[in-house]
Amino acid sequence: MTGASVKIRRVTAPDQAPAGRRYGGLTVEERRAERRARLEAAALQIAGTRGWAEATMTEICRVAGLTERYFYESFRTREELYGALIDDLDRELREAAFDAIAGEGLTPEDRVEGAIRAIVELYVRDPHRGRAALIEGIGVRALEEQRRRALLGLFALLAERWTAFFPDVGADAGERAVRATAIGGAVTALLSGRLDGHLQVDDDALVRTVVATVTAIAAAPLQG
Repeated sequence: MTGASVKIRRVTAPDQAPAGRRYGGLTVEERRAERRARLEAAALQIAGTRGWAEATMTEICRVAGLTERYFYESFRTREELYGALIDDLDRELREAAFDAIAGEGLTPEDRVEGAIRAIVELYVRDPHRGRAALIEGIGVRALEEQRRRALLGLFALLAERWTAFFPDVGADAGERAVRATAIGGAVTALLSGRLDGHLQVDDDALVRTVVATVTAIAAAPLQG
């Protein structure tokens, strides 16, 4: 008597499903992207409220509602996670700044103020983002350098757009880099001072101060 042949269907875990197959309405790639976004959101929440020192891998996973194996699915270290968060915040900031200066009929002065106001609104009115982007992670050299490059790149691009207001800005690449560095440093210091409570001013006063600072730096002669 021969035994009956029994076919055992292999049960595939959601994350082991073939690419493109849906589980719970989402593909494997979509679920991974959703978990990555949850980890970044958790890191932003912790860094923006309690400080980056409190953003351990265990705490990030707890806030995200994920196990630690899902952390390693997207990131090797928490510094890599923070680096990805800085990149996302930089893209968000650039979109806000350039959207603010893209309208028709704006004067050069309007464009300068629009970009600065967009930056203030994004980082001061939502201090979680501001602290994560400008303050937390100081002391971690790789993160500080990444943050510096991101802000310098943003203000270098803005300086190019502001050449109609400040004709000399675009005259020389070296001068443009010097101005962009000075503007980025000044704006970062003013925003950080507001976020940490050192500068007690309202949003409008902060915008006016930043615009005046940017204008002075951009218009100042660099050569005798």
